[in-house]
Amino acid sequence: MLASSAEPAICARLRGCGPDALAHERNLVRAPVWGSDLLVAPVSLYGAPVRQVTGGALTLADQRMYAELTTAYVRDGCPDDGHVDFSLGEAARLLHGRGVVGGKQRRAVREAIHRLRVVGYESLLRMNDGSEVLDGWGLLTDKYKLVLSGRSNSRVHLSSVMAGLLSEGSAVLLSRSVWTAITRGDVLSGRLWSFLAGERLPAPGRRPWPYALADIQGVLGLTWRRRDRVAVRVAAACRVIERCDPRYRLTVIPSSTARGGYRVEANRSAHDRNEAIEPRWPRIVRTAWHRAAGPRQPSSPQRVVLEAWAERYGPGWVAAQMVGPDPYWDVREAVAVKERAIEAAEVDYEHRKADSALGLELVWDTLRRQGLVGADAVGALQ
Repeated sequence: MLASSAEPAICARLRGCGPDALAHERNLVRAPVWGSDLLVAPVSLYGAPVRQVTGGALTLADQRMYAELTTAYVRDGCPDDGHVDFSLGEAARLLHGRGVVGGKQRRAVREAIHRLRVVGYESLLRMNDGSEVLDGWGLLTDKYKLVLSGRSNSRVHLSSVMAGLLSEGSAVLLSRSVWTAITRGDVLSGRLWSFLAGERLPAPGRRPWPYALADIQGVLGLTWRRRDRVAVRVAAACRVIERCDPRYRLTVIPSSTARGGYRVEANRSAHDRNEAIEPRWPRIVRTAWHRAAGPRQPSSPQRVVLEAWAERYGPGWVAAQMVGPDPYWDVREAVAVKERAIEAAEVDYEHRKADSALGLELVWDTLRRQGLVGADAVGALQ
């Protein structure tokens, strides 16, 4: 790791893309570790063979959770100890797209953290002297703290391998709002989109880059044996990507070299950037902006933030806040009020839930001491 006084270049690069950008570790965005079982699907990292040795299969939601953690790590300047501070409630909102989250959504985040913590891999390294070494590593360390209620931040620690890769700039920058929109349409499309974002693809009009369908099948974790069925499913995922991210041109066609096989051909515009894309600008938000600000355009960072707010709270709500000569600050103040109200509602919910459980326990304890119910009735109720 670099010293904190020499902040890695990736940190400023991510911040320059605005709050909508995510930093996903480049090797992991390409590896078939999400939604599939690496025990039977070896991949490579640093160009060396890798196999999973501990933990279970990681889900597609785990991928998004880990991308949020690595993003927070890079935005914070890549701390030397690999720590990542985050809010459990905010993580639940990001993963589930809800304004107010409850215990079920928070448990889902905790379960994702547990899966990410216990998964372990081995890399087979061949040294210059001809010896072979198995290098063991994981995604998170054993040290973590999850704050279930209150205003303190939770904390996890990235493994030294992942922290080192990120600080060295091994990251693909993704648009959070586009990934969310694609995943809402189809979770496998979201996985395929994140994979393609890490690839250097030719621009439309040039010869597309071909992928064997079997390779894409491995990335998506599909275990179907019928290739025609896989081809239909991948083609459906491609359509969702093209609809949500018009930079892509994706085609699934029969292979000219493998009998009965298929391939996926891919093009993408702005391939030289290969990073967080320009967010879409909802018409209702654009109209409200110009009604309030006249011909003046928002800056690129402001536009990214407005798009993220529109994705979270709805374009209509964002447009309704634009009433003054500085519509960006109008929305920013309204968002601050809204998020404080959401946080207060979450705290109130947790307190009510705790008070309800305590009150119920006191009532039944009173009834039991008065001999009106037996101990078995209390146990059955609980």
